[in-house]
Amino acid sequence: MLKHLIRDKGITLKLISEHTGISRSTLSDWMNGSNPRNLEEVRSLAEYLEISIEELIFGESHSVNLNSVFCNSLESDSIELKGEICVRLTMVQNSQEDKGKNAKK
Repeated sequence: MLKHLIRDKGITLKLISEHTGISRSTLSDWMNGSNPRNLEEVRSLAEYLEISIEELIFGESHSVNLNSVFCNSLESDSIELKGEICVRLTMVQNSQEDKGKNAKK
């Protein structure tokens, strides 16, 4: 999915890295099928590509529970940190769903 987005937009990993702060190595890993572990990097990449987080991860906009995708795969020694990230992720998802509902009205 990411390979196609980048190719279709005609941008390079170097350019994405410069604008998002995500290393080219990390971007390359994602393009080759590795799962992202850092929500802020995913959010930054989605914003740069002007797509939703769901579209970035799944290839199209889905109504999915992002908690099941990220919270279960987060690597963190801190339970409090993991909990805080999951709470924020839920807030972002709810906000995106509300925007989608309002746009359809």
